[in-house]
Amino acid sequence: MSDMSLLNGKWKLVAVDNAVEYYKAIGTAAEHIAQAERLLTPENNIVQEIEIVGNNVTLKLSVPGKVLEVRAVIGETTTVPFLDGRILKTVYELDGNKLLEKQSGGFVSNNTRYLEGNHLIYEQVAETGVSSTRKYIKL
Repeated sequence: MSDMSLLNGKWKLVAVDNAVEYYKAIGTAAEHIAQAERLLTPENNIVQEIEIVGNNVTLKLSVPGKVLEVRAVIGETTTVPFLDGRILKTVYELDGNKLLEKQSGGFVSNNTRYLEGNHLIYEQVAETGVSSTRKYIKL
C-alpha cells in the first residue's frame, strides 16, 4: 500500500552528488553544466515542492531568480523544457512509495523520487548508467 502524500510538501536541497558527470553523460553543453554547478548548491536555498493528488502531479523547483513548474497526469506524456532548452517528453508513474519519471528527447533518463528516513531522495540515472543524487529535507 502506497501513501504518496508522504512526498507532498516543500523540500530544501541539502546535498548534490555527481551532477556534473550526470550532465556530461546526457550531453548537456559545457555552459549549461557550469550554470547548473553554480545553482545546484544548498547555499542557494533550492526548494522542490511536490503535490500528488489522485493521478495529478505538480512539481515546482525554485532556484535563484526562477520557478520551474511541471503539471502532469500519471501515465500520460508531458512536454517539459530541460535546463539547456531541449524539450523532453516525460512520463510519471507511481511505484509503491516512489514517484518515477522517465525523460526522453535528446537523451534518456530514469529518475526516482523517494523517502529515505526524513530525506527526499531524487535520483537521476542516464541511459549510460551514470547517476546523480540530490538529497532534500522537508521544510
